[in-house]
Amino acid sequence: MALLDRRLRCGLRRRRRGGGHRVGAASGARWGPPKPAGGHCYDDPSTSAAGSPQEVACADPHDEEVYYVFDLTESSYPGDTAIQEESDPQCGAALPAYTGDHASQYYFSYYSPDQFSWSLGDRVVACVLSRAPGSDHETSGGTKLRGTARSTS
Repeated sequence: MALLDRRLRCGLRRRRRGGGHRVGAASGARWGPPKPAGGHCYDDPSTSAAGSPQEVACADPHDEEVYYVFDLTESSYPGDTAIQEESDPQCGAALPAYTGDHASQYYFSYYSPDQFSWSLGDRVVACVLSRAPGSDHETSGGTKLRGTARSTS
């Protein structure tokens, strides 16, 4: 990934998945450097004044946790549908590998490049998990996560 500040890229798109069904989408979120890594926790960019995911300690309440990151390999921008067709199965398969038997407690989303950020060299897809409303692990504080969702088994 180029060392450009991803906050200038104005175009990561977030797609949220849950239970195999699309439950919404948001765009405009931007990662700042460094490249997101698995096991890092963030507050949702839609609730941030900065408009980009804000890293927080996983021990503190947070909205999302990165659990898998991969690079798209196409030479030219493949389009939203192709990115979704590649990202959904990779993120979906990586969730139970990360959370163990607790995968059903989470929705997964991913941040992916749009055409503009692609033109700047962005190829990163960051898979993130968030609490599924009504899950067994939901706290009295709502759907915020506390601690890591990474399985220890």
